[in-house]
Amino acid sequence: MTAYLHIGTTNTGNQEKQGFLMQNEEKLLQKAYIYPKSLRVANRHWALVDMVLELVQKEDILKKESVLSHITNERLLRAIENFKSESALHKDKKFIFSAEGIVWDFSTKKHVEILEKIMRELGFTQIYIIVYFRDTLGYLNSHCSQDHKNNMGYYSADFAPQDHPRKYIFDYEYKEKHYKEIDMSKEINSIENKLSKLKDLYVRDLIRIEDYEKDYKEYVAQLDELYKQQEKIETNIPDTNLDTLKSFLSNDFNLVYNSLSRIEKRRIWLSVIDYVVIDKD
Repeated sequence: MTAYLHIGTTNTGNQEKQGFLMQNEEKLLQKAYIYPKSLRVANRHWALVDMVLELVQKEDILKKESVLSHITNERLLRAIENFKSESALHKDKKFIFSAEGIVWDFSTKKHVEILEKIMRELGFTQIYIIVYFRDTLGYLNSHCSQDHKNNMGYYSADFAPQDHPRKYIFDYEYKEKHYKEIDMSKEINSIENKLSKLKDLYVRDLIRIEDYEKDYKEYVAQLDELYKQQEKIETNIPDTNLDTLKSFLSNDFNLVYNSLSRIEKRRIWLSVIDYVVIDKD
């Protein structure tokens, strides 16, 4: 079988493309193409991303004859079975998949190699990648707007391109290199986004309450563990702005505070505020 896999990049009109494909499913079938309903979360094939994110944590997974047999998440296992049934009915069709999470969440060569093994095991012998690019400046400007809307925890305009927390999604040479350290912020943001999407699916009555409760507990447990690891890492990281902090303690607060960058301001408040409670008043 043949697969056309659209991977983004992000901020290149992905939702419009996905909405178009979903709204024209019948016309696609008439042209011998299919935008499969299985493996899809809402209008994109996020199950492919979730499979890789589960498998990438397993050591020597690429040495296994079958990677799909090592998936344990019940929701993903059901999605795989549903796809097998759907693909059996449409062997004569060319499959179109779309998931910008492949670019958003994949930061190593291992991620991509696992995805290829998954696609091969699903029965695809020909796999074509579709990707849209835009200039770096326009990309960063778009991210600045998205940062505010999504409350990402950082502001893209505060970073040079080479220092951006997610630079691998627009620095294409950087994508070829492996991370040697885990980017906790990236993983936390990813899980928080999944929690938001999970809630949306439940509110729209697209998943059963049993599945919602199970996945919710899994994501919350993952978040708790990541927060603990992040706290340990931050505790052990030398403070590169120690001089600024010393000045903060010894000089006028307003004078020092106004001289700080957005990131330094955020860091100071996070160091003294554990959480904020908003009452009805």
